[in-house]
Amino acid sequence: MRSERTDIDSPFEFLGALVSALPDIPYNTDSGVWSKAILGLRDKYEGQYPELFREIYFRERPPLNPVSDEVSEFLLWMQIGGGARVTEPNLDELHFDHKVVAKLVVGPLLERHQMIFPVMVRELALVVRR
Repeated sequence: MRSERTDIDSPFEFLGALVSALPDIPYNTDSGVWSKAILGLRDKYEGQYPELFREIYFRERPPLNPVSDEVSEFLLWMQIGGGARVTEPNLDELHFDHKVVAKLVVGPLLERHQMIFPVMVRELALVVRR
């Protein structure tokens, strides 16, 4: 049985669209912090935009940050694909190369949701920036 097609091909498309719009500043390397930020966006916007969060899952483990395999794999994929790099000496800053991110991410998602993305991006940046 085939599953019904969603607006996005994968969680990477949605996460990549968010990252491609982030300001060019250092970000936290902790995938738990990123998972917490994306979970916060999901809690706030899933009712209006369920297709954006459909394939991103979280395991909550209070008092620690939530865990999302999809978010962790996305951050690793960004590094392997050259869209992100971790800086020395403490390996605690993540920098995105927006040109590479744009090549890795499919563009139509940004067009379909151009009204809400700036709001989500601002909220994400507040949580994950270094």
